[in-house]
Amino acid sequence: MRMWSGMLVACVLAVGPVQAAEPPAVPNADALLARLHQPAVLRGSFVQSRQIQGFKRPVESSGDFVVARDQGLLWHTVKPFESLLSVSRERLRVNDGSGGAETTIDARREPMLRTLNEILQNVVIADARALQLRFDIGLKLVGTTGWQMTLVAKDATLRSRFPQIELSGDAHVQGVRLAEASGDVTTVRFENQREDTHLTEAETGKLK
Repeated sequence: MRMWSGMLVACVLAVGPVQAAEPPAVPNADALLARLHQPAVLRGSFVQSRQIQGFKRPVESSGDFVVARDQGLLWHTVKPFESLLSVSRERLRVNDGSGGAETTIDARREPMLRTLNEILQNVVIADARALQLRFDIGLKLVGTTGWQMTLVAKDATLRSRFPQIELSGDAHVQGVRLAEASGDVTTVRFENQREDTHLTEAETGKLK
């Protein structure tokens, strides 16, 4: 998959259940929550750049996204090729945009799909309290409105593929940097973010 979130799929599905033990509190988590907005629905656009080892120029893509708390994530790549990743509690679906090829993973057969949904949503909205269940978190407040967060996976399998994930933002996440063990680096810049109270009928249908 070309989408940065898609790169997490194989690894997350291979990770075992999270331990039930309550993790230690994340320093500055309350201060972060005071700076973040956490709407029911967040929409926006993204620009992704993937720097692959051995290639001089990064691979770039762009599109739009919608994340709905407790419902799922729609990641719509428009350029250079159209594709749609939809992640809900019930399934993960990838469509190439032409109305033809589609890949679906059923949560009933892949229980960790629910975990994937939670991780992707929690990364996009920077929910430190939820992310700390699977990541060791470093959190730094910047100025009066900004912040930076570093995630290191607790699970060795996931950590061996993605040693570190970095988030930054203010009221919303503005940037994500995903470093892979191979040396490849993916960065995502979020733009034009807009808060909403509900999904459209069409968006709801894509997450069923």
